[in-house]
Amino acid sequence: MDKPQFTREQRFKWGRYQWFVEPRNLGTDRLSAGLVTFEPGARQDYHQHNREEQVLYVISGSGLHWQDEVEKRIGRGDILHIPQYSRHRVHNDSDEPLVFLIVYAPVMQHLPLKGDFSPVPD
Repeated sequence: MDKPQFTREQRFKWGRYQWFVEPRNLGTDRLSAGLVTFEPGARQDYHQHNREEQVLYVISGSGLHWQDEVEKRIGRGDILHIPQYSRHRVHNDSDEPLVFLIVYAPVMQHLPLKGDFSPVPD
């Protein structure tokens, strides 16, 4: 199986998104998908997606996930569903990267989010 061809990478102070399913490359208007990497010790602020719901699959690493104030330890093989309008955040409290497959439906519009979603310059 070939490695995914990433269409775009976004870097943040806590890690990065690498997108491989987007309207621009597959013509989909119902979903987008990619990899999210949280660097060791990185923490993401609480945030909320008003249009999209998400499915997160932990590929490697471990950490903590909060959804609507409920804390859960996560690790390889865990699947999380983030419904519309729920607030969530992630903390990689380990010494290795925490990597998720992330799927958004409907398509993630890559609109600015509040919190720590300001891109880091290359």
